Amino acid sequence: MTLQATWAGVGLFTGETCTVHVRASGGAPVSLSVAGGEEFPLSALSLARTVLSTGVRLPTGATVLTVEHLFAALAGLGIRTGVTLDVVGPEIPLIDGCARAFVTALLPFAGPRPSRPSVRVARLATLAIDDSLYRFSPGDSVVVSVSFQSSNPAIVSDARWEGSPHHFRTRIAGARTFATQEDLEKYAARGVRATLSPEQLVVIGPERLFSAGEPATADEPARHKLLDLIGDLYLHGGPFEGAIHATRPGHARTHEAILRAFREGILLPR
Repeated sequence: MTLQATWAGVGLFTGETCTVHVRASGGAPVSLSVAGGEEFPLSALSLARTVLSTGVRLPTGATVLTVEHLFAALAGLGIRTGVTLDVVGPEIPLIDGCARAFVTALLPFAGPRPSRPSVRVARLATLAIDDSLYRFSPGDSVVVSVSFQSSNPAIVSDARWEGSPHHFRTRIAGARTFATQEDLEKYAARGVRATLSPEQLVVIGPERLFSAGEPATADEPARHKLLDLIGDLYLHGGPFEGAIHATRPGHARTHEAILRAFREGILLPR
């Protein structure tokens, strides 16, 4: 029997109903198709959008928005081969505002241990992209960490992942999208749809965090930043062998830093 799963929901930026079908595909690299069209490995994709999220473009010109939570689930479980994703609609649905639903459905596709990274950190380096810093350190294991750097007393600013699928499932996958009230107003002006439900979101107040459903924890915004970072790294073959620490990361800045790291020999294929 072929392993398969399906997610359906509404896209955060388009407001359209979108569906993702996933199926096992042997030992080939993880691939993506749109509406049953030609399948492409992730290495064939290019960036299409980096404002508030990550969107990718297929060689056919088709685009898929908001891939970072799904890609983070694949990365966190160590799935680099054997899965085909087919997207019907312009966007990966937001589902639960994090990666928990994706992880739950993808667990049967994961092997007994994470696939070995195909890219390594080759040398010590720090890259400054606007007000963000990305520090790279060689090593034999996977370490991804973030510093959110907020002065808000309600927030713990740091989060870290050392490559364990169990740690990803239990501590990172469930970290929800977050925003301040001012952010919500800006997002609405930029086209974020009103379909965002309270259960999918943590709102940062001056002295506490607000959430519907399960209570928010002080480090949840930092853990969500880490979740997004892991998903963005996956598009570039990450997470990498070695350590990367990001201070004030953002989607556009992360992609710029990683592409620059490849150009400068900081990251190399294994």
